[in-house]
Amino acid sequence: MNHDNNTSLTQQQSLVIDIDAQRLSYMIYHPRGNEPATVGQILINASNQDEWCKELENAVYDNPFLLEEFNSCIIALHAQHFALMPKEVAECLKSRSRAWMARCSPALLKDLMP
Repeated sequence: MNHDNNTSLTQQQSLVIDIDAQRLSYMIYHPRGNEPATVGQILINASNQDEWCKELENAVYDNPFLLEEFNSCIIALHAQHFALMPKEVAECLKSRSRAWMARCSPALLKDLMP
């Protein structure tokens, strides 16, 4: 695929990334829902925090489609006790439908929509 055409396509799509201790999960979808979503997982095998950070970095750079320019991008990073999220992202997520949240991330659905 031509890079210019691929970039043009991703600029119309949205990316959701969900990161926890064992994996980076992603979903690429068109906001209007007229195409099937692309979903996947990249496992992160690490025994300590430094190794985990390096494995996460490698996961992104080994999958360059994650670096494309998307229409929007949401990243959820799970932590043992809390997660940091910009206020604008939280407000955006709360305004989404339950069905949309279930498609994006069951963990986000559980945490943000009681």
